[in-house]
Amino acid sequence: MSTKTELNIEWATESGLVNSGKGTSESRQVEFLKKKEHYNTSLKFKVLPANSQENGHLGVVTARHWNIGPNNEIMSCLCVEKMFPDKHVECPVCKLKRELKAMGFTDDDLTKPGQYGPIDVFAPQLQTNLKVVMIDSDGTTNNWDQSHVSVLSMNGEALLRWLITSYLSQDVPNFLDIENGNLIKMSRESEKGKWDKLIMDSAIKWEHTPEMLEKIKAENEALTLADVWKFPSDEEFLKLQNVCAQWKEQFLAGKQTMTEATTQTVDAIVNDAMPF
Repeated sequence: MSTKTELNIEWATESGLVNSGKGTSESRQVEFLKKKEHYNTSLKFKVLPANSQENGHLGVVTARHWNIGPNNEIMSCLCVEKMFPDKHVECPVCKLKRELKAMGFTDDDLTKPGQYGPIDVFAPQLQTNLKVVMIDSDGTTNNWDQSHVSVLSMNGEALLRWLITSYLSQDVPNFLDIENGNLIKMSRESEKGKWDKLIMDSAIKWEHTPEMLEKIKAENEALTLADVWKFPSDEEFLKLQNVCAQWKEQFLAGKQTMTEATTQTVDAIVNDAMPF
């Protein structure tokens, strides 16, 4: 039986993901970045160990802004203020929120209705990113020859916290063993329900061929999780700044329209009330 040596314990402790209380709320969405169709209430996957460049990091927690711009021109971007505080660079999205608040915009002005309640359109959201092999997402037998390494992204840090805590437990098998490690199953009764997480019985195996295993090892080595939180390039940063400038104009135009409509309504009421 393999020993648990793949995980960087110092990193896990210093990152606050071990013995630091309850994590953030359970995931509201699961997204496989390479296979968008994998949305279901039941997921089964193999968590992959860190590659030779990742120093035992099991996963990466990122802080992202989503749906940026007047027409959601940018799907998401890293919040550089939260992810790279040592660089002392302003996040264009956070900067825009501060500017709008200084102009008199309220928190209600900067929210939109969402499936789970009001959403702060500027607030960065924590997201766990793990490297996994997709095993089964729809209850049917997978075509093992089509298996590949995916990035499992889940809102918050609860999944990563649970995995690390489980990994450090003496009673849990080494699920990071790339060949024989246990599978992970997550399921929920409804789209809005809480995810139940389970390390599956050792008797339930990933039915890979030697060729498939070598393919997965190569893909795992090629994909480094740090790639999902690199500081944006100059081109990406400039595009983000330009989109935020357009977004600001939209907010100001909307406020002006609302102010004019309110003024006209008040004038109408006053005029109607006049007896002469």
